[in-house]
Amino acid sequence: MVQLDKPVKTVDIHSPKVNPVSESEFLSLLKNYSSLSDGYVPFLQTAAWASFKQRFGWKPLFYSVSGYPLLVLRRRILREQAIWYVPWGLFWFDAVVGHGPDYESYAIFIRNVSESILNQIQGSRIKPICIRYDAPFGLTNYSCDESGNKLYKETVKRIPGVWRVNHTIQVPTTVMVDLSQPWENILAGMKKKTRYNIRLAERKGVSVRVGN
Repeated sequence: MVQLDKPVKTVDIHSPKVNPVSESEFLSLLKNYSSLSDGYVPFLQTAAWASFKQRFGWKPLFYSVSGYPLLVLRRRILREQAIWYVPWGLFWFDAVVGHGPDYESYAIFIRNVSESILNQIQGSRIKPICIRYDAPFGLTNYSCDESGNKLYKETVKRIPGVWRVNHTIQVPTTVMVDLSQPWENILAGMKKKTRYNIRLAERKGVSVRVGN
């Protein structure tokens, strides 16, 4: 057992403090973060998801990064090689930094977090051939466009040791619609093609109702 670090208000992206922790310690880190934020933790970074993936051959690895939680999933593909996967990894980064997605800082941060982890497992028999991150960007209001994804891709090209792949494992964009707004306002914020598809569905008899 390690002494859990207290979450820091400003994370040093160049020298993150990374430590392996137990599952119970990981749960404590999640709880601490929830109490400091709005309580949102993506399901893919929970112990429940780790337990589920373990049933299908993935080994969960739990870390503390400057006092914040990080779940890494490991899957062996050869005798002594494995893929390490971080779904929605470092989801708390924006909240800690205190502003919207800073793509360059995030790319630098994941590189340095990854290097710290790799340095800790140098003596391990099973080595990762890569550490794959699905970035926690794309949870947006409906009015967003694709400029953020394009900017992230272009920014990552400038960071040595980090590559932006063309295909994501998780859904690349999650849309959140504020249903408290009048229907006309919601439609007005949508793209023309989306409005057309909605009205086409109405003409075809598709309806939405509140279930029991």
